[in-house]
Parts: sequence; structure tokens; C-alpha cells
Amino acid sequence: MSSEITPQRIVSAMLEAFDKIEKGDERAPGQLKNQIWWLQNHYGLLPKEEINTDDPVNVAEAQAEYLALRRTKEELKAEYDKKEKRIKARQEQIAQWLGGTMDAQGVTSVTIKGVGTCFFQTDIRFAAQDWDKIYSFITQTGNFSLLNKALNATAVREIVGDNLDMSRLEGVSVSSTRSVHVRKG
Repeated sequence: MSSEITPQRIVSAMLEAFDKIEKGDERAPGQLKNQIWWLQNHYGLLPKEEINTDDPVNVAEAQAEYLALRRTKEELKAEYDKKEKRIKARQEQIAQWLGGTMDAQGVTSVTIKGVGTCFFQTDIRFAAQDWDKIYSFITQTGNFSLLNKALNATAVREIVGDNLDMSRLEGVSVSSTRSVHVRKG
């Protein structure tokens, strides 16, 4: 038996949920809500922009909706990423063509009034090849501007420990934010 989710299976499950509601099953309304959501979001029965704003009836319903929203975000991101990849590839293809055209014409820029300007630009990037030599340079010159002002959370945690003993690392403060996370069951 195939485990593929189809509209027919969802409608069949919805009919079962209606029967359960009539029999007083307290979980059935949440199941029905999720089934309707699936049909709406996968087959466009209602605009995808509609997002439930009602408070959940129970924890199970809240978790199910939260996870469904996460899946929707993941699907949207995957769709966006796929389109963005094609767009970037096309932009690179056009940039290569423009570069070849400017080289062939012996120019470094082209301006089309009312459209735009394309031009060559040399971007320079630096990468550390030998950190020991870089640290030596920094300590000898005092030029700490070569480093970003950020702390590695894992390294700080190793120094201050699980009890967050900040006296072990002066000049660093700690803050925490409490948030709710939901895992798939």
C-alpha cells in the first residue's frame, strides 16, 4: 500500500474525522483542521496567505499546527532557493556575456541611458594562510583591527563552564533568551 498523500486520501480521512466528531472524539476537530490545511496549502483551495490566528484548542493541536507551519516555511524556502539558484545562474551567464562583449569592444564600461551601466570592477578578498604569523603581527603591532569584534560562543562556554562563571573571563557579559521550540515526534 502506498503511503503517498493524495487529495482522495485526505478527503477520505476528513470523512472519518467528521464521523469521529459526531461520536465525540476530542482529537477529531484538530485532525480535521490539519487535513483542511493540507488541502488548502497543497491544492490551493484557499489562498496560501491565509494563516490561522485562532488560539489552539489543546497542546497536540498547537504542536501539529506549529510543525505544519514549519513544513510550509521549509517548502517555501526550498522553492525560493531553487528559483534563486536559477536566477543567479542566469545573472552570471549575462555577466559573462557582458564581460566578453566589453572585452571585444575594448571598453571597461557601457552605459545605456534609461537602462543602466555595466562595468568591470576588481574585488579583492583576503584569506588567512598562517594564523600564527597573523597573531604574531597583531601582537607586535597592536593592530587588532584585523580581527572582527565577535566572540565564539562555543569557546566562551568552554572557558566559563556550564555554570557560566563569568569571573573566569573578564570583559564578557552573558545574557539568555527563553524561547519555545517544537520537535517533530
